[in-house]
Amino acid sequence: MLSPENGLPLSRRCFRSLLCLVSARLARLLSGLTLGVLLFLSFAAPAQSGAPLRSETLKAIRAQMEKGQGLFLAKDYEGAAKIFEQGYSQHSYPAFLFNSGVCLERLRRYSEAADKLDEYLRVDPDAPDAPSVRERIEKLRAAAASAVPSGDGGVDGDGGAEAGEGGAAVDAAPPPPAALPPAPADTKSLIIIETEPEGAPVRLFQKTSPTAAKFRPNAVPPGWKEVLTKRAPASVSLDEGDYHLVVEKFRDFNTTDTEVRIESGRVFHFRANLSQGKFMGFLRVSANVEGAQIYVDDPKKQRPPWGRTPSAELVSRGKHQLLVVAPGFEPLAKTVVVEQAQQVDIQVSLVRERFGSIRIDANTPEARIEVEGRPIGIWRAGQAPMEHRLLAGRRKVVVRADGHKTFDGFVEVPRGQVLPVHAELIPTPSRGAAWTQAIVGAVFLGAGTYLGLESNSLHDELEEDRIAGTLERDDERINRGRLFAIGADVGFVIGGVLAGLATYNFIKDPLPESGLSLDPVLEPGAAAPKANKAKGATEKRPAGHTPAARRAPARGPSIEFGLLGIGGRF
Repeated sequence: MLSPENGLPLSRRCFRSLLCLVSARLARLLSGLTLGVLLFLSFAAPAQSGAPLRSETLKAIRAQMEKGQGLFLAKDYEGAAKIFEQGYSQHSYPAFLFNSGVCLERLRRYSEAADKLDEYLRVDPDAPDAPSVRERIEKLRAAAASAVPSGDGGVDGDGGAEAGEGGAAVDAAPPPPAALPPAPADTKSLIIIETEPEGAPVRLFQKTSPTAAKFRPNAVPPGWKEVLTKRAPASVSLDEGDYHLVVEKFRDFNTTDTEVRIESGRVFHFRANLSQGKFMGFLRVSANVEGAQIYVDDPKKQRPPWGRTPSAELVSRGKHQLLVVAPGFEPLAKTVVVEQAQQVDIQVSLVRERFGSIRIDANTPEARIEVEGRPIGIWRAGQAPMEHRLLAGRRKVVVRADGHKTFDGFVEVPRGQVLPVHAELIPTPSRGAAWTQAIVGAVFLGAGTYLGLESNSLHDELEEDRIAGTLERDDERINRGRLFAIGADVGFVIGGVLAGLATYNFIKDPLPESGLSLDPVLEPGAAAPKANKAKGATEKRPAGHTPAARRAPARGPSIEFGLLGIGGRF
């Protein structure tokens, strides 16, 4: 059957429609995959990344480049080639590829060197030296093809050479083919250019004549050659020499430019802050105290801190006043010079200040505190410990509380830190027993004195009667006088013993002296551990801090009295 529209059979027209539908779906799918690949490549390309380089990343790139350059200068070309290859695998900048190719050429592995240079051009087809590199690749491949194998481990089909210690070629290796120019004397440097905001057009000019006039952005003089025209962020591999970098007018920002001196085998990072019209450098500040506040060009600390140690940020080139402060440490002021495209690492060492603090409380409901002979206040239970700042060193502390022994001693105040102090005041011992013993002893002494006088009086009367011959044997005064004499002796003995005990108990103190317990020192502003917070007289401290005043005092010796047969005048 034919279709009325085009004269084709209906079945063929349906098949063609189905084929068109499938083709459209495949085209849409492939376009999506292509867009995904392009997005991946745009994010993977380091020179096109919009995010500014972090200080740590830039430091790692520099370290890798300088390590490879050090091996290159030491003629360890094998080791240098490996380091440059690792650098490219980690950071994807084409300068690493070129430098690896230079090392392989020095080892006379011409085929491998040509491959590296070819990869260098694939990654950066707009390299300033692209024409000369292509010419060198052809000569390296010709040299590799014409190399004569050596029976003693010399040049092989790939241009390999026997390596001595450190990876350098031995002197016995055959010379390179005459058609091949000498290998480059130096490695290339990596230049990374960023602007804030990004997207500004940048141009880089190379000085090609030593007699060229000073560069002028508005009229480029003879002896200068343009080697780069891109929009920031951009990166380029350059040989050693003099250059001039120009950031052209962008949006509302004016043109800015700077001279550039490039040395071989290094990484230079140029970041232009267009709002300030200045090229920036990295300043990294670290200290022996983590978290110390950093102020840059702000000696009076009128703005928020520039950062906290360790910290690294972009700053304009030139001299800067650096101030690093931390609680408990002496402020450190320093002048630093930051060059463009370089990172300046500053390591400061802060020292403790000459002053410290004590943070004191007590185990009593109330305590009066003196430091160095000056009252600092009254601490009461339930309040935070009383803190007092003073010169560090050995300092006198006095703590008094009603009904307790006074503490009078010394503490060692640390430099730039806080010493938590807990006064353990011991209750004053009671003198009630001593007063009782003294009173009872006085009563016995008085009674003994009275009985002694009465005994002596009876003795005198009986003696007179005996002389007169009127004394009878059964006179009741004799027995009474003897009883008075015995009573007097007993009263004197008991009274004397009690007087001695009273005197002893008045003098003797059965309880220990008041003291201090110290906690580990704290940094300024740090809170004390919860277990050490003062809670007044009801506070429960760890066993190691139990005040001696809360232990039961030892009992005095019990004394038993007995009758002593001390004769009087009877």
